[in-house]
Amino acid sequence: MAEFFKPGYFIVTRVKMNSYKNNDGLVEVFINGKNVIHNDNYSFSYSKKYGINKATFSFFYGGNINWKPYTSDKDKSYIEIDDIILSTAMIE
Repeated sequence: MAEFFKPGYFIVTRVKMNSYKNNDGLVEVFINGKNVIHNDNYSFSYSKKYGINKATFSFFYGGNINWKPYTSDKDKSYIEIDDIILSTAMIE
């Protein structure tokens, strides 16, 4: 996987809830069509009353004790996300 992303990456995250009391949930990540993460024995919950009902995005900046967001306009870091699609079918 790339150490950083440049504009134009197509990222697909696929999540499937596990069935009741089973470790058969699915988490997959594709970057530009290449599968980079695959876990098909995941358990999100062992309860019948919980399911997947929202998507949450979290972004973190840093990596060492001296990290800082930026020191000048030329050093600014940012992320731009567009064309988000939520679907029950695989997006290609």
